[in-house]
Amino acid sequence: MKQICLLIILIMFLGGCMATEKNKEQGQSYQGTWKDRRDERERLRVEKIRSHNWGTRIESDLINRYIRIGMTKQQVRASMGSPNGGINYTTSAWGQDEQWVYRPDPMLDRYGTKYYYFKNGVLTSYQD
Repeated sequence: MKQICLLIILIMFLGGCMATEKNKEQGQSYQGTWKDRRDERERLRVEKIRSHNWGTRIESDLINRYIRIGMTKQQVRASMGSPNGGINYTTSAWGQDEQWVYRPDPMLDRYGTKYYYFKNGVLTSYQD
């Protein structure tokens, strides 16, 4: 019984080593693939921002993920992506407000939850 267990462990170990060697032969690694996907996503984000005629200052702010009061929902989404923490709605006598929630994203080196508040499609305040 001991010999069978040792044989199974040895087979599993060698199988894992072979898979790692196969990845090395192909020039791939998990980390490299992850970075490639992140870089491609960032390239597409910047390309999408530049395709609009928002002006040089707004374009620069959005590319650098700098958000300003008065930006539209479209501009914030182009800069930050879709809110990964959801969208909350508050309805009152003065209309409907939206709160966009962004949770930390380690791929983009963001820390802390961020909240963006919109009224009539325009950013009125935010909380970092």
